[in-house]
Amino acid sequence: MLDPDGGVATTPQASAGGTNTSGGSSGSSGSGTGTGTSSSTAGSYGAGTGASGQSTAAQFLYAAQVPNGGPIGGKINQDGTLGIIKNPSVTNANNPMVLAIDPSGTYLYETSQNGIWAYTINRQSGELTEITGSPYDGSQSFVSITVDQLGKFVYATGSTGVWGYTIGAGGQLQAIAGSPFPTATPSNQFGPSNNLAIDENDKFLYVTATPGIFAFTIDAATGALTTIAGSPFKAGNAPLSLVVTPSNKFLYETNLNDPTTYGYTIDQTTGILAEISGSPFTTLSGVSPLADNMTIPTQGKFLYIANRGTFSIDPNTGALARTSSFIPGDWPVINPTGNFLWAITTDQNCWHCDIGVSAYTVDPNTGNLTLVPNSFFIMNNSFSGAVVSLAITK
Repeated sequence: MLDPDGGVATTPQASAGGTNTSGGSSGSSGSGTGTGTSSSTAGSYGAGTGASGQSTAAQFLYAAQVPNGGPIGGKINQDGTLGIIKNPSVTNANNPMVLAIDPSGTYLYETSQNGIWAYTINRQSGELTEITGSPYDGSQSFVSITVDQLGKFVYATGSTGVWGYTIGAGGQLQAIAGSPFPTATPSNQFGPSNNLAIDENDKFLYVTATPGIFAFTIDAATGALTTIAGSPFKAGNAPLSLVVTPSNKFLYETNLNDPTTYGYTIDQTTGILAEISGSPFTTLSGVSPLADNMTIPTQGKFLYIANRGTFSIDPNTGALARTSSFIPGDWPVINPTGNFLWAITTDQNCWHCDIGVSAYTVDPNTGNLTLVPNSFFIMNNSFSGAVVSLAITK
């Protein structure tokens, strides 16, 4: 896993080998329908993959590397292993944080301490080309970033608010009127965390910050945000990462300074959050490592929490139950189809070691992970930097 400060990978995961034997059986049987006073028209997209509005198999994987550099990528092979993609020429992003990709798989956006960097993705080769005008808002330090499910709007968290943009021709970003929309200081403003989530219907946006979960409605025409009544909603000690289930019924939130994960139902009309019975769920015993990201395949049966393990999702109540304590690595992302999971790993337990990504097959019944042999893909070395977040796209 990565150091909580976003530094060097310290746990040897890629060489762990074999099948995850600490798992159990799933307590769920699939996703449900929406809650609230109106019917849900959720797209059932994979959640937390870094690419919005996608339900088909991933073709490319990209990683943010620190301290200075453009995203580095790998082409996903049929067995889940990665092949080399030529790196972009731009290498002067200052401490990149989080990646987001639009639903078409054409535009990649990366937050950093000197703005939002934007690239086009060559759909055949996966190579990246920097978009004219990048970086955007270069004087601003950003943490997380997300794209709505239709590929119309981009939102990124800064020190005290959410910056909103429309996606123009060629992927260029144009500020939304009223942006930035005020929130509060992120709990992990100096390191990457996935603290933004848009619901599956593009109606609501949720953001974690020190007081709790800030919630907004999204204007479908302009992208402007309006605060939802009751926001910010109660959360844990130093709210961190967010994810919305593919069914659109539930939202989960992890915390920086405690071992729990909070669960909420989403009112499909108002966006108001109501805490699930049994929440918060204990997702780690003892001191909590950084749960900076969560991911769910389109089937919606299992939740993978970075550095905490695998959990089944009750499709009716949203309750979480641990199925495995196995940690595949940091910043897990799962294929929307649910057959592969990728995570940031190291090649061995060492002081100066290679850092990259390992692939795992996913058992559809238990959610258990099995390392794909020889899948470790080198992206950096701890002597010169680290890999801190991932995104995958079709």
